[in-house]
Amino acid sequence: MAVLPRARIAQHRGGTKYVVGATIRSIELYTDGYFKPGATPALDDWEAAFAEVERIDPEKIGRYPSVKGSSARMRADDRSDVIVHF
Repeated sequence: MAVLPRARIAQHRGGTKYVVGATIRSIELYTDGYFKPGATPALDDWEAAFAEVERIDPEKIGRYPSVKGSSARMRADDRSDVIVHF
């Protein structure tokens, strides 16, 4: 996920808020099938984080609690990730 470096919020007339002094390099939209975000905005990193969660807590009853656990036949949940780079 992109982190805005020391951005400040300025208020414009009419109540619209703008981020001043920040550079956005990417936006990531993801579903709840990912229990841990990727280290960088790259699909390989998201999948590595997913694999780590599956290795650590496949039943989703420990560190990553959820009503859906994984089994040998099926993963916990479907997952989607949209990454837009600017």
